[in-house]
Amino acid sequence: MKQILFIVCLGVNLVVSAAEPELKGTVTEVRQHLAAAERMVAVSGDAEVKSPADRAIVTLRLISVSKSLQEALKANQTLRSKLVNTLKERGIPADRIDAGRFSSTPRHGIFSDKVKSYRVENQVKVAVLEEKELQETVRMLDELEGLEYGGMEFEHSKKQELKRKALAEALESASARKKVYEERLALILTPVKFSENVTAAPPARMPGLASFSSLDGREAEPVTGFGEMVFSAQVTVQYSVSGR
Repeated sequence: MKQILFIVCLGVNLVVSAAEPELKGTVTEVRQHLAAAERMVAVSGDAEVKSPADRAIVTLRLISVSKSLQEALKANQTLRSKLVNTLKERGIPADRIDAGRFSSTPRHGIFSDKVKSYRVENQVKVAVLEEKELQETVRMLDELEGLEYGGMEFEHSKKQELKRKALAEALESASARKKVYEERLALILTPVKFSENVTAAPPARMPGLASFSSLDGREAEPVTGFGEMVFSAQVTVQYSVSGR
């Protein structure tokens, strides 16, 4: 039993030793390294910057089905032309309408490999800059048969600038905490390395179809703005610690 216990302990020691980093250098250098490792502190900071989204990308799916692939493609092209022309008439320029690419799917019979029909789909993305354009775009769902709502994404023209602002404020938050530690504990903290994480979240209030159209028979609800995007930043700064 003692022999088995000895073997188990030896195995544990080997695993622990393998997990530890290898240290090289003189005895003095190793001592300095261990001392520095023991005198490290991590200080975190976080911040949020909010700003209303100024652009929304609406995705519309154009779907046509026919026994002939050629007829299905032709019907889809006709539907796309109607959509693009109508949106242009309502003030949305062509350079903000991305027609995308076609995709086709053959439909087979239940008990046969013979193609029964073809389904052609094309996704069109429309960039809108204000509520009126958004309402005009979603109205097309009522007006054109074969059109489906594919979703909505929000963007901000100053996205990178707002991310940098959030990061700067997070660093200021970490620096403020570092200053408190130095003053209250009589320490000197020297930055060694840091890590960061900056994200952009869509508005918490996502406009739905009921806000823009009367598909359910109710009167359309008023919508004010696209909602606020939230730019969040988290930083962690590692400092070496020394006394005053």
